[in-house]
Amino acid sequence: MCPGIDDRLIPENHDMFMAMNQMDCDGDGTPDGCEIAAGAQDCDQDHVPDGCEIVLPCQRDDGASEFHYGWPSGGAIAWLQRFGCGGLTTISDIEVSWGTPAYPGSTPGNGAPAVILLYDDPNDDGDPSDAVLVQQINTAVQNVDTDVFNSYPVPTTSLSGVFFVGAAMAFGPGQAVVPIDWSASNGDTAWIFGDDSGGPIDFTNPGANLLPPRTLQSIGFSAHIMVRAGCNLSPMTSFCLPGRGGVQACPCANPPASSGLGCNNSSGTGGAALSGSGNASLSADTLVFTTNGERPTALSVVLQGTASLPSGVIYGQGIRCVGGTLRRLYVKAASGGSITAPSGGDLSVSARSAALGNVIGPGQNRYYLVYYRDPSVLGGCPPTSTFNSTQSGQVTWQP
Repeated sequence: MCPGIDDRLIPENHDMFMAMNQMDCDGDGTPDGCEIAAGAQDCDQDHVPDGCEIVLPCQRDDGASEFHYGWPSGGAIAWLQRFGCGGLTTISDIEVSWGTPAYPGSTPGNGAPAVILLYDDPNDDGDPSDAVLVQQINTAVQNVDTDVFNSYPVPTTSLSGVFFVGAAMAFGPGQAVVPIDWSASNGDTAWIFGDDSGGPIDFTNPGANLLPPRTLQSIGFSAHIMVRAGCNLSPMTSFCLPGRGGVQACPCANPPASSGLGCNNSSGTGGAALSGSGNASLSADTLVFTTNGERPTALSVVLQGTASLPSGVIYGQGIRCVGGTLRRLYVKAASGGSITAPSGGDLSVSARSAALGNVIGPGQNRYYLVYYRDPSVLGGCPPTSTFNSTQSGQVTWQP
């Protein structure tokens, strides 16, 4: 089916593979399924190579709906699209299309009550049954049956790994409210849940609903839904989340307040977060690290290592998963609990690393965290534990 590809590498779901085999997202003549079988990354398992999703990281639809879905008896339904992989994603708005011009009049009209939803996936398993509700916005339907995407701003939110965006509404018998884009296989990224008996949806606990989460694919609709997020992806992949995934718990009875943070600090911010922006390219390095949630004016150090420590080690009042050859790249004073590095006249990250004797090569990984002064020791930790840290991050350097 794919020239030069061992058939044993082809997915067991032959029908899905054949659907993928009709797609060539980058127009290079090699079907997407064959590229993935040959080793192209598809970290979110949507059967589209990640390289095709850089420009629109939080959009799966092609802008046109061809069908719709609803329970025959009516009820209340929520529909979610899965996004995110291992990195940090910053979400600023959620975009929803109501109804479909393919079947006009099948959805409650303009002005009907609706809900906009944002969830974090606490264990990054891609299943929203245990998802954590981050934002819920009550709104009303507009531009129904037009395929127009309506933007709903949310407080800027950074989430690590997998997350879900979606919408929900009530509807009557014979109506169908979930707009479907049948342009491609969805790789189990589109989900629905709710209640078809007249009861309300439990948004805070999706798995507790009369009809718990299931994929559209599981009921015969291998498709996307018409919902997107306005987001930016980080060149840095977060890892070393204290107390999760085999990583040691915070040592001073100071767990982070949410996913993507380091251990809580004596200012009670919930923990400090490290994010990256720009390009991790050795020929055009614009990588910049930013922290939030430190103590207000903490002395802070950006640390780089050549190896990861999957379980982490206790590091002051925090957990460090950065190891190997260590280099202190930058020393900054926080303002409002935040630093940015490099800044001003600083060398770029790769140039600073080279100046400290650690030359980075193309394709190599480096690991980063920021540790910062936290003099009020929490939870009975040793009195020498007068510092704390963000979560850790991995950067794969490109040529």
